[in-house]
Amino acid sequence: KAEREGEEVEYVIPPYTLQIETPIAVTKEAPEPAAEEFLKFLWSNEGQELWAENGYRPVNPKLVDAKQFPAPEKALFKIAKFGGWSQVNKEFFDEETGSVAKIEEELGVSTSG
Repeated sequence: KAEREGEEVEYVIPPYTLQIETPIAVTKEAPEPAAEEFLKFLWSNEGQELWAENGYRPVNPKLVDAKQFPAPEKALFKIAKFGGWSQVNKEFFDEETGSVAKIEEELGVSTSG
């Protein structure tokens, strides 16, 4: 908001960052054809531009505004590099054995969601 209002905003672009992949789907039992049309819209250029206006990097690289979504200096990588979300959730976020839970426990803070 501050930047849109002309204020200078200082920020840091990390040299490496994770591409957040948020799946979208229509179930087989979806009763309305509109659900499929909505999904098509989300993947369209117009839909991707709306995603970008709300701070999400478009999946179509031609629509990525380098000023709004500067590329990391070294790499933009996907979760698959770490074995996928099931592996990452188990290794980092499991409430009993995950590394984040261990850090929280050492700090004496809650490990529950």
